[in-house]
Amino acid sequence: MQTRHSVVRSCQIIFFHCNVGQGTEGTAFVQQLAQLTGADIAASDDLTGQGGDWQFEVTVGEIDTASMIDSATQAIYDGTLATYNGKEYLLTSGRKTWQQAEAEAQNRGGHLVTINNAAEEIWLRNTFSKTEGLWIGINDQQQEGTFQWANGESVTYINWAPGEPNNWGSGQDYGWINYGNTRQWDDNSATAQLRGIIEIGGSTGGTGSIALEKGALSVDESIGTAKVDVVRQQGSSGTVTVDYQTVNGSAKAGSDYASRSGTLTFSPGQTRKTISVPVTNDTLDEGTEDFAITIDNVTGGASLLAPLWLALL
Repeated sequence: MQTRHSVVRSCQIIFFHCNVGQGTEGTAFVQQLAQLTGADIAASDDLTGQGGDWQFEVTVGEIDTASMIDSATQAIYDGTLATYNGKEYLLTSGRKTWQQAEAEAQNRGGHLVTINNAAEEIWLRNTFSKTEGLWIGINDQQQEGTFQWANGESVTYINWAPGEPNNWGSGQDYGWINYGNTRQWDDNSATAQLRGIIEIGGSTGGTGSIALEKGALSVDESIGTAKVDVVRQQGSSGTVTVDYQTVNGSAKAGSDYASRSGTLTFSPGQTRKTISVPVTNDTLDEGTEDFAITIDNVTGGASLLAPLWLALL
């Protein structure tokens, strides 16, 4: 009786954006709540708004939903939040380029989705679409052929269609799902426009952590240049910098390699930078020599992850 007395007699209770009215149990719940509160109640047996469905299938009393959800609101609503493994998902507000879709995702506190396994991909397709082409977070915009996720996570699962990714026309850097008859992944261009799947939650909206990709690297002097990758993981929002420098070991700067130091700047969305160190190719029998590269003094709110010291052997 306390609940009934706290509700205004003429009020309406509308369950929006959920499927609380689904099934016989959902219908019974709505009816019992109406009896308990004395209010007019509307609920849906599906995710209201998904696919343009704005009907409230389960109602008690007289419900004026038109004044609650006007046509302008319906027109700009293109996605519905859903949850999976503690994260929230929705579609972008319309068809966009990959970069525009990722920008919207970051503005919402997330990134274009990272897909970690087949079960997650099946859930995404069942939730959003099994046929519509949708952007996902995988891309190789920083280095052709080296794919990474928009949130900085390592790529551990892929589902490319046969013959993909092929970088057709030398300008396809962005991944999407539901391509071709097999409905797998394809790479697409910077000008293509699709809706994208946004993932919010966990560490995906943060500035990330900076680390050397490897703790040791074997380099043949004959290659002329040692290339060391510094990666940004667990988030890529905002601008982050990190200092680096070479350190002598048994190999000495000047005679065995060229000393290098400086600052790497990761712009929003960037997750990989490369340090190039020239090495000297001589004819001396010196055996195995080593020197190191260290990173330190990170800015922009990011953290440092091991390894911080890479030995070049």
